[in-house]
Amino acid sequence: MAGEGAFKKANKGLRRTHKERSQPADRARFGLLEKKKDYKLRAADFHSKERRLRALQQKANTRNPDEFYFGMIKSSTDRGVHKARRNDNMHSSEYQQGGKRGGMSAARIERKAKTDAHHLNQSELRVLKTQDRSYVNSKKMMERSKIEQLRASLHMIDTSALPVAASTSRQEQRQIEKVARASARAAAAAAAPVGVALPDNGDGDDDIDEEAEDAPETLDDDQDYDDSDADMDDAPPPVHRPKGKTQHIVFVDNENEANQFDAAEHFETLPSLLGRKFNRPRVKDLVEKPLMVAQPDRRSMQKLERKRAEQYQELAARIAREKQLGKISQQMELEKNLMGKGVKRKIRSADSSKPAVYKWKQERKR
Repeated sequence: MAGEGAFKKANKGLRRTHKERSQPADRARFGLLEKKKDYKLRAADFHSKERRLRALQQKANTRNPDEFYFGMIKSSTDRGVHKARRNDNMHSSEYQQGGKRGGMSAARIERKAKTDAHHLNQSELRVLKTQDRSYVNSKKMMERSKIEQLRASLHMIDTSALPVAASTSRQEQRQIEKVARASARAAAAAAAPVGVALPDNGDGDDDIDEEAEDAPETLDDDQDYDDSDADMDDAPPPVHRPKGKTQHIVFVDNENEANQFDAAEHFETLPSLLGRKFNRPRVKDLVEKPLMVAQPDRRSMQKLERKRAEQYQELAARIAREKQLGKISQQMELEKNLMGKGVKRKIRSADSSKPAVYKWKQERKR
């Protein structure tokens, strides 16, 4: 028996290798030659579709013209996509009894269901509007949190050296630089009684964030200011903040020190390095330690610059998204208030940038 097994194994090596028949050269335009396993898959798929079509045809032939069920009027399609309705009042006991016992005809049930499907009372609509506005506000807060994180990580980066990516137009690049400068101004928003403003060496574009530009400076009527004890002669002069430039404010004791202030001496650096916002070495460091300038790889520098440009693009997109969500939230709040009680009158119609303005009649509260 052992010899027979060894003979079979040796005989396998003498067998001819099986080769699949290929497509003849004159039929190469038809592609690969179909094998039986390919035909079986194709035939099974064909017969499956054939059986389904036959079942659908039989169902259509035996259809009852008076047949009705609520799915016919509850579900609808928009360009092939099912759209579910919000109201679920069509499965009331009145409909169920009418459909089963014949108390209401199918046409009457359909008309009543269509009427009720598009009707909600004011209280239900106000609840839905409140839920929708809460969701929009939560998304807005998430965007604001992301914006603050990006601003905290990007406000110290010099925007004058910001690269122009290959897929970024000049207009988009200007928007990115505008967002970067607005982030830097937001980080240095604290005012000084007496100080020296050191503008950076940026291009000083006058474009600023529209939301900060449009915000008016107002005072509440209930605020009282007592300026009898204030000495106007000792009031420090206001610090001038040029528009479109970030500043580094240094606090001093009096106006004389502000006039004699030397920025290079204060920061212990060279005058040529004052315009740098980050990695600004001191003079003693330059004297004591030799300046080791590493030659970065060109590909690595391009990768870092591309990543930084993408972060500014993300910041600009998130700011625009937050502003859009704010407009949507205001529109929802207006719709909710319009559904409430009270006599109102439209003051101004809505346009592409601002919603409509309504004025409510003042009512005496008892």
